[in-house]
Amino acid sequence: MRLSAPMGPVETDTAPAGYVPSRTLARVAIGALLLRSCVHLPQLAFIPLAHTVVATLGPERAMTAVWGLTAATAAGLLLAGIAFVMWTYRVVANARVFAEDEMPFTPSEAAWSWFIPIVNLVRPYQVMRAVERSALPVGGSPSSLVSSWWAAYLGRLVLQSGVAMATTSMDEGARTAGALASIAAELVSVGLAVALVLYIERLQSERAAMTATAIAEVFS
Repeated sequence: MRLSAPMGPVETDTAPAGYVPSRTLARVAIGALLLRSCVHLPQLAFIPLAHTVVATLGPERAMTAVWGLTAATAAGLLLAGIAFVMWTYRVVANARVFAEDEMPFTPSEAAWSWFIPIVNLVRPYQVMRAVERSALPVGGSPSSLVSSWWAAYLGRLVLQSGVAMATTSMDEGARTAGALASIAAELVSVGLAVALVLYIERLQSERAAMTATAIAEVFS
């Protein structure tokens, strides 16, 4: 069943049974994504500057800097991944409250899909599409944001992995171009991920408000 008119955010005490607002998890996920970029961008910028850094700091200190950047990036990636998966779990659970027939995945299946090779190239996108469908009002059209987010995510993975593997065989100009492309891909991917979180939050909040109003009208 779908309802037709958008409304403002729903209060917790009037929310449909089973619905749990995900605003806090959304804020944590957004913060973690931004933090992850803040620690990853210096590592990407290091690629074209490697020879200069080694010449300035010396091999040992340069290697220490590399390991420090790598550790910070890994920690940021882990934090962002955990936060995003937790948010995904919650919005999938909420989607099943709104329209279980349009959400073929359980929250656990959605969360684990990020960690299963091959499956994680497709399933997270399918999950977000299903979450979106479950919250759209009657006549609402799916947004291109979901596809753009996933294309940017996959594109960033391919580009940054390719640049990292080919760095040793590149000349200085190619390394610089690769680093700049990687930085651009990082910014686009994170920007679209943040936009996706905000978009899904708005859809689910409006859907919860519509459902709560419809229930109140039935029993009034």
